[in-house]
Amino acid sequence: MVGFDKEITRLRKEQEKYLELRTGLYEDLKMGVITQADFKNFSAIYEKQYTETEQALAKQEEMEKRLMLSEFFSQSETVKEVG
Repeated sequence: MVGFDKEITRLRKEQEKYLELRTGLYEDLKMGVITQADFKNFSAIYEKQYTETEQALAKQEEMEKRLMLSEFFSQSETVKEVG
């Protein structure tokens, strides 16, 4: 379970990073550091990476949930056998 928790934490931090990068892009565009084309390109890249991270996070959370359920049912079966 600890492995799942670490990965979930890592993925959430990665999501935050992409949100911050996108925010920074807007600031760079306003200041004239990047062009509109650069803004669109990088924004699309960060959006894609954010979405992929979001999907990986959902998958990780689902795997953790399944593991918890399988452990629960495994323990329930053990209790039935002992009882």
